Amino acid sequence: MREVRSARPTLGQMSSIPVGAALWRPVGDGRGLWVYPQLYTFKLVIGPIGAPWYDDHWCYKDFEGAATAFFLWNPLDGKEPEGWVRHPPTGRRRFPDGDPATEIVRE
Repeated sequence: MREVRSARPTLGQMSSIPVGAALWRPVGDGRGLWVYPQLYTFKLVIGPIGAPWYDDHWCYKDFEGAATAFFLWNPLDGKEPEGWVRHPPTGRRRFPDGDPATEIVRE
């Protein structure tokens, strides 16, 4: 298993951690990763630290899946995280368990 290192956030970065985020870490290129609980899912978000918007997000059916993606995903490699069940910006869904073979697109 690959070791994941997370730099200790600065005070300025800590002030930009939105309320409600279950997990947060800097990516290393000025962006951060956050996990938010939603009504029925958990959302993994990537975006600029301190900005009031984000670049992209993926939904997971449970906290365990979102946390696993949060700790294992390297956004700098250009690939998407694994295990998500819904990608709202594109309408893609991978039900019931996040398997890419089950992907469909809803418009």
